[in-house]
Amino acid sequence: MPRTLLTPIWLVATLALAVASASADLILLKDGRRFEGTILKETASEVVFETRLGELRFARSEVSLLERGLTPSQEFDQRWKQCESANDYFVLGQWAAGKRLRAEMRRAMQEVVRSEPDHAGANKALGLVPYNGRWVKPAERERLKAKDHSEDMRQRGLVLHDGEWVTLAAKKHLDVGEVYFEGRWLKPGDLERAQGLEELDGEWVVAGRAASVQNARAVLEAGGVGGEVAVGTNVLVAGPFDQAFLQGIVDGLERGGQWVAELLRPEKGKLPAPAHAARVSALHEFYVFGQDSEPYLRAVDPLVGLTDTVPPGWGEAVKKTHGFYFSEPRAISAARCMGRPQAHLAGHSFHHRGHILINQHLYDGRLLPPWFDEGFACLFEFRVHQCNQVMCVAGLTTVGTESRTNARSKRVYVFNQREFRAGAWRGNLHSGLLAEDKALVNFDRLAQKRFGELGPADIAMSMAIVAWIEQRGEGSLRRFQESLRSSAPRAPQRVQVDTGTRQARYDAAFQDAVGMGWRAADKEWRTWFLATGQ
Repeated sequence: MPRTLLTPIWLVATLALAVASASADLILLKDGRRFEGTILKETASEVVFETRLGELRFARSEVSLLERGLTPSQEFDQRWKQCESANDYFVLGQWAAGKRLRAEMRRAMQEVVRSEPDHAGANKALGLVPYNGRWVKPAERERLKAKDHSEDMRQRGLVLHDGEWVTLAAKKHLDVGEVYFEGRWLKPGDLERAQGLEELDGEWVVAGRAASVQNARAVLEAGGVGGEVAVGTNVLVAGPFDQAFLQGIVDGLERGGQWVAELLRPEKGKLPAPAHAARVSALHEFYVFGQDSEPYLRAVDPLVGLTDTVPPGWGEAVKKTHGFYFSEPRAISAARCMGRPQAHLAGHSFHHRGHILINQHLYDGRLLPPWFDEGFACLFEFRVHQCNQVMCVAGLTTVGTESRTNARSKRVYVFNQREFRAGAWRGNLHSGLLAEDKALVNFDRLAQKRFGELGPADIAMSMAIVAWIEQRGEGSLRRFQESLRSSAPRAPQRVQVDTGTRQARYDAAFQDAVGMGWRAADKEWRTWFLATGQ
């Protein structure tokens, strides 16, 4: 058992007094006065002396005797001779440490442990640490701990593998590259797949993302002309074009996607809308083809085969169009030049993504009304690149004008599709609104139109209504879409034919979004559009 030696108070006081007297400098003046302290400075004419009373100065002619005290080392030696016990040496060692006498401190502490090997204070002062009843150096303790741990692990039947202790059975799996995951051993690659990853070009990526890229490569190969695949965060664009052209489309699609994400962001505290399992991690795939239509035609069948949401014969029908898209169970878009400039492929892709994103939100098999679906898609494209190269209008007209006449005022409203495509839809619509109320249809008439009945003026109205709802505040457009979705007729119907049911549906949707019925909303958006200089 370690013993602690206590030094009597009178002995400590005596030692302190003796040392204080021994170590102090002494000055004796000719007038008989005597001072103890420290000589700070000594010259031929002056002595500067520090005492408990402060700093004193004496002329050299006043000094009878000047005697210097001991150095710290000399004082240590004097104290050493007075030590009689382990505790005396320990106190001396602490004093030496305070005087920064490292060698003397160690000498005193070693003397302590010579008589008391378990003296904690002395051992610590010597830099030692306890381990299993011994005082050792820190490095030695770590070595001993590692040795003891290894012996303990081996006694338990464990072996080392890459610095880890494992069972012999586990080592056999580990030696062949297998990993333990959720209660089972998996071969190389199976772990990543179990975590929803797939290998793509030597890297492990989210399975849906890998599947999208692999599908894009297969489509290009089926087209017979090859091409490139540009990949973004949420989309990819593939086609027989260089990376720069494809990446430009990717960037636009991503910008538009960020806008829609803000519009459809769920209310605080609510979870995001559930998504179809097939598109949880998949990229939206966009395919663009040049003037040679053969690659596009070859791509139609494998792409259409990815969905079960289109009617029989739809694939053959889209072979005669500029492009197609579907949003479920995964988002696919395809477009070809078909006589148009190559730049229009970007607008076509932007337009399709507008359709895809607004339709995917809370998709339950029912479809959104044509005016809203098309108005949103056109506004999406316009927000991305300030023009509208694509619109789903009656007769698939590409360039022309649409005229409407107000019989009372005889003012003719001319809607120029060429200007619309150049980004001037707001100016054209502004003219239509100034042509008085019969120049443009009222909202209920617009809500009855199918895709094949929408004209450019109808689409411009739809874009303006969507923009007006959006600016009414955060969540307004999301609430409008969700109300329309929940009250939609069964697919494939998009338009509510019954007048009472249709008007009640829109009264509810506008109330949810902007706090007024459809009639008031029809007047309000027109007033807003004219007043804001749109």
